[in-house]
Amino acid sequence: MTKEELKELARKSRDPEILDRLSRDKEYWVRGGVAGNRNTPAYLLDRLNRDGDWEVLEELEGNPKWQAVNKSARLDVARLASKWLGIL
Repeated sequence: MTKEELKELARKSRDPEILDRLSRDKEYWVRGGVAGNRNTPAYLLDRLNRDGDWEVLEELEGNPKWQAVNKSARLDVARLASKWLGIL
């Protein structure tokens, strides 16, 4: 498979098994493609959030699905903190 075909697969695949395998690839540009793919399951986006390459994290930040998951997680933490502090 050529580099261009691999990039395309990472960006457009809908198969969670393929995306899982590609999210573990040694090349940052493959993982970045998975991070930017709107079909990537949330658990893989969470794994990619721990990636050390800024290119992958940049792709992840541009993914609307990750933005929704991340916003939801921040709201849950805020609710728990305010409950713990007795604000609510």
